[in-house]
Order: sequence, then C-alpha cells, then structure tokens
Amino acid sequence: MRVIGPILALVVCSSALAAQAPSACALDDGVPNGLLGWTAGGDVVWLNRFGAPGTTTVVRDLSVIWGAAGAAGMNPGNGTPTDVCLWLDGPSQDGDPSDATLLLQIPTTVSLVDTNTYVSFPIAPLTIVGNFFVGTHQVHNGTVPGGPVQMVVPVDWTTETGEVAWIFGDNSSPSALANLSNPGANVQPPVLISPLYHGQVCVRAGCVSSPAVYLCDPGTAGVIACPCANPPTGSGRGCNNSAGSGGASIQASGSCSLASPTLAFTSAGELPTATSILLQGSAHASSGAVFGQGVRCASGSLKRMYLGSAVGGSVTLPNLAGGAPGIPARSATLGDPIAAGQQRWYLVFYRDPVVLGGCPATSGFNATNTAQVLWLP
Repeated sequence: MRVIGPILALVVCSSALAAQAPSACALDDGVPNGLLGWTAGGDVVWLNRFGAPGTTTVVRDLSVIWGAAGAAGMNPGNGTPTDVCLWLDGPSQDGDPSDATLLLQIPTTVSLVDTNTYVSFPIAPLTIVGNFFVGTHQVHNGTVPGGPVQMVVPVDWTTETGEVAWIFGDNSSPSALANLSNPGANVQPPVLISPLYHGQVCVRAGCVSSPAVYLCDPGTAGVIACPCANPPTGSGRGCNNSAGSGGASIQASGSCSLASPTLAFTSAGELPTATSILLQGSAHASSGAVFGQGVRCASGSLKRMYLGSAVGGSVTLPNLAGGAPGIPARSATLGDPIAAGQQRWYLVFYRDPVVLGGCPATSGFNATNTAQVLWLP
C-alpha cells in the first residue's frame, strides 16, 4: 500500500490485464489496476464523466465493479449497502461535478466483489444533453489503526482517457456518510484523480448517442393525452395504434452538421407496411396538438419532407443511400432554409385506417413521438 497524502491511499493490484476497446460510455479496460480509499476511512464516492456539452446521449443502464481480483479482501464485501447514481453536470457544463444535480439514485448492495465483473442496472431510457456523471460509493475503514485496512475505489490507469474521473465524500471518520445530492457540499468536495493516474474509475453506462432530443410523450410532462383512448405502453413512443404495438417511436442517426448533413430518422412500431411521411416543424408545441389518432409536438412552418413505406413497421427517412437529398437541401427547396444554430422538430406520421376509441373516421393516421434537433455549422 502507498499513502499518497492525508486524503488518499492506494493499493496496487497484480492481476493480469485483459484490455478492451473503450467506447463513449465505457472508458476502462475492464480490469482494475489498483484500489483507492480515504486514509481516515469514511464514505467515498467515485464517478466518471461522460457525454459532452451540446451532445445528446440516451442512457439505458449503469454498471459498476466492486473490489478488485488483484487485491481481494480489501473491500468491505458483498451485501454492503450502497447506491448507483447518475448526475447531470451543472449549467456551466464545465465537467466538474461540484454543482452537478443528482438525477437517479438506485439503492442496492455490493455484489460480485473482487471478481472484476461489471454489475449492470437497467433503467428506463434517459435522454441527457451535455456532460453527466455515473458512479457509486462505499463506507470503508481506510487505514485506521486497529481495524481492517480497506480500499474500495477500483481504478484503471492503463487506458488513457484524459481527466474524467472524480471522487468526493466524507473522510472525517470511518462511519461518515457522503452527501450524494450535493457533491460540492461534502467534507471532501470533488477532486480529480485523473492527474495522478491518467485513467478512470471502473464505472460505465449503456449509452446510445443521438443527434436529437426526444420529447412529446402523450399524457406526461404537460403533453396532452392520446385522443382515441389509446395511450402508449411506455415512454419514448407516440399513441398506440391498431396493430397494438404500444405506439411508434422515432430515432435519429447521422450528423446534424450543415457542412456534411447525414441526419436521418428511423421509426419503429408502425403498422407493418404503413405509408409514412417525415414531418418537419420550425417550432415546438410543448403541450402538443391532436393529430389523427396521435399527438404532434412540431408546429410553426410544417413541411412534409419525405414519403416512404414501412417494412415490418419501420421506415428510414430520408433514404440517403437511395439518392434522396439531405434534410437541409430538402427543407430549403420547400421554402424553409435552415441556418446554423436553428432548431427543427421532426416526427413520422403514418397511415392507420382502423380508427380507435370512437375518434372521427377522418383520424385514419397516427404519429411517433417528436425529435428535436439543433443544427450545427
């Protein structure tokens, strides 16, 4: 063990490396090379930063490693109470968690300790814009005389990722508890460990990066309910349809840069072969409007951008591989040129001839939820 200062102590692990290629929300190689902890003991929180200012990320799960196979017995052990958490960076988006907001706290207990195995916690898909942090915490004894020496923060310093890893908490005594809700208010406010190790702690998130923010969940957050007694079966969907899919969804992919636009939208959960149209709006109707058997949150100048037919309830528009013009060019042709820094709102509406819930016969169509896009230079 090496004492670095009055705050931290380090145990170096001897386990062999099993390097894995890092991804956007998986920065480490899967093998802790050391354990950190408070020298005086207490509650230490460790977290990695993910995302980036202006970037949209959909998070589907949180994953953590407890202990390290190369330093077995140093962790307080399986069954120790803990939490797995996600924080959103503060308004400054400076990458420092001191002003971060706690978005999600999952109470749990330590498991699979000292096995170098990630424990995953699925969550309802959460759309985050900007920097965010994922972490966990443990109360431990540190190097206090008369008790077991305990180190708990698994660190990987063999995969270079920059300054992304932080710790904070209460190191005033072995029984102290951290303030998870207000990182900057702790006895030990957030401090970067990356300058010491040029690596990261062993926490991850299951992420899907997207150029869009998704909104317009009918019946929630001020959006009107579905008009035909046809609510969706979950978030991120439009109103249910006659196929009983639970509602159709929209997902963006590609680049929303005007210099090289490859943005396209893919729907899911439509009727199997429905005629489908990608609709663009220049404004956001936050409460939504009745739109056939669905709800539309795009408003302003509405443009029917592209037409296609679903295959298996899914369609991708525009079909760039098939020669369709990109969205900015098509929008300009329709009289709505897009400038850098402007936003547009998108949804797919599709034919559904079986009208539900006593709605008028003219309501023979439905819609996905809405995607909001900020167009970049």
